Amino acid sequence: MTIIVKNPKQMNIIVKNREVYGNVLTYPICKKAMTFAKISGHKTLTREALQGITELGYEVIYSND
Repeated sequence: MTIIVKNPKQMNIIVKNREVYGNVLTYPICKKAMTFAKISGHKTLTREALQGITELGYEVIYSND
C-alpha cells in the first residue's frame, strides 16, 4: 500500500504497528515520525510519545503495509 501525501507541509506522521514477542510496537515510517522517535530516544514511538505528538497538532496515520 502506497500513501501519497499531497501537501508535505501537512501536520501528519505515518507509522506502522507490529507485534513483537506479544507486544504491539509502533514503528515510524516517514521522516517526521523518525525524527520524533529519535527525539524520544527510542526506535519506536511509545503511547505517551504519540499522545504528545497529537497534542502538538499532528495527525497520526497508521500504514497497513
